[in-house]
Amino acid sequence: MGLIMVSISPDIRLRGEDWWALAAILAASLIYIALFFNLGLFVSARARNSSNALIVLLLIWISAVIIIPKLAPYVAGYISPVPSDKEMMMKHVTLMEDVIKRAQEEVMAEARVRGQENPNMSQNDWNTKWVSMWNEEFARVEQEVDNKLSKQLLLVKALSSISPYSVFGYIVSDLANTGTSSELRLRRNVNEYRPRFTKYIDDRMDYDVQYTGGAVNTADMPRMIYFTPRVGE
Repeated sequence: MGLIMVSISPDIRLRGEDWWALAAILAASLIYIALFFNLGLFVSARARNSSNALIVLLLIWISAVIIIPKLAPYVAGYISPVPSDKEMMMKHVTLMEDVIKRAQEEVMAEARVRGQENPNMSQNDWNTKWVSMWNEEFARVEQEVDNKLSKQLLLVKALSSISPYSVFGYIVSDLANTGTSSELRLRRNVNEYRPRFTKYIDDRMDYDVQYTGGAVNTADMPRMIYFTPRVGE
């Protein structure tokens, strides 16, 4: 039904890669169904009666489909925690205050080297200094969080992979480019792009000039190029 609805939609065009992904999802679905079917046959053949087989299979199904997929993220979060959005916001505020303080100290130190009691720097020079320091610190903190997130996601996958339901979900979501692998790939692209973008902005920022409107030419602005992984990947 889903394929029929997509096929008749004028806004969606499936490419060759999409059909290969759908074929792989279908194959994974058949394996997933066959696994539970054969598991049912195995337990039924080994059990003394049908009631025992039903209880055992129900316990296996609950564990594999409900308990393990729900429990794995909590266990991984406890073993390898990642800061929450609120914690990151507070950390950024503290980091900003620290960067401004260190920028002021560097400005004063440069002034003393020149034999000046007070720094002889324009507002533009001052802003350029602390913004540059902030960009470096922000990129460092974001990279640390991304590394922790990657480690946590890999741990979640490792813990939940004993559940065929979880494995099936990872396969389908990755083939549809909506899974954790695609998210990590996108975040890596963003982290690689961020320094180029911030440098582009910093090189063109003039804090001494008040913006009065008008068109801004961004023809030479670096673009982030992202390609979704192919089915083979």
